[in-house]
Amino acid sequence: MPTFVFQNNFDNNSKIRAIIEGPTVLLFATSIGIAGQLPYIEKLLKGYYNCKVKIRRIALFWEVESELQTAWVADRMQHLLKEQDTGRILNIRLFVRGNFLSKETRRGDYKQIGERIDITYNAINAKELIRAEFKIRKGLTVVSLCTNDEVGDKLREIVRSMLDDTIYLKKLDFRPILSEKNLVPSAI
Repeated sequence: MPTFVFQNNFDNNSKIRAIIEGPTVLLFATSIGIAGQLPYIEKLLKGYYNCKVKIRRIALFWEVESELQTAWVADRMQHLLKEQDTGRILNIRLFVRGNFLSKETRRGDYKQIGERIDITYNAINAKELIRAEFKIRKGLTVVSLCTNDEVGDKLREIVRSMLDDTIYLKKLDFRPILSEKNLVPSAI
């Protein structure tokens, strides 16, 4: 049975441990929840390249309310992809609910940014996304959530309906709060 441990040990060195033995890791974040997932990605990539973690694929799914919010961690994401992920096991999918930067952008548009980052201009459609991911997965899968309650509840419901000995669901303690100003109805 795989070991799945996410521990936040914030001592003087602010160490964060992420130990996962398994081939597929799906990380979901909404809004500032990205700050909860990025340290795990870094630890997973380090573990992968030090042969301490067995991973076939890492996929990050991040939903934001405004396209400007993607700038919060754009440099860090580029660094992860270029400097730390030389084996190309990390893919990033962004979902922008509203406040698009370009006036030409329409809800439902899709844009590829580089080889491993893409943007969908709509809310996460949890059901379609999980089903598509589970169709292509091989072996063990860990699903980690650092999302608002709305997205997290839907993802948990969908994943739990598919749970078996090869799927592990982990909800991080921190959960972003859904903005009072809901820009668009959820696609969930």
